[in-house]
Amino acid sequence: MEIVSAIGTLLTDVWGLFQGVQVPGLGISFASWFIVLLLAGLSIQLVSYVFGFGGSGTGYRSGQSRNKHISENRKSDEK
Repeated sequence: MEIVSAIGTLLTDVWGLFQGVQVPGLGISFASWFIVLLLAGLSIQLVSYVFGFGGSGTGYRSGQSRNKHISENRKSDEK
């Protein structure tokens, strides 16, 4: 239990430091800036998941599928 208490104290002190130091030119604390960046990243991930962009490139038109299929009309194009 002492380890958990020590970790909690350390995190509390670090968070207090983040709240006390201001971001130059913005006038907000580093804690606020950290939360803003975290929420922005989560928002971008959510939007990309909902609309389907920015993925790993395994979609229909990415050329990364394992089972490539060439239609009968296009098989002679490679010659």
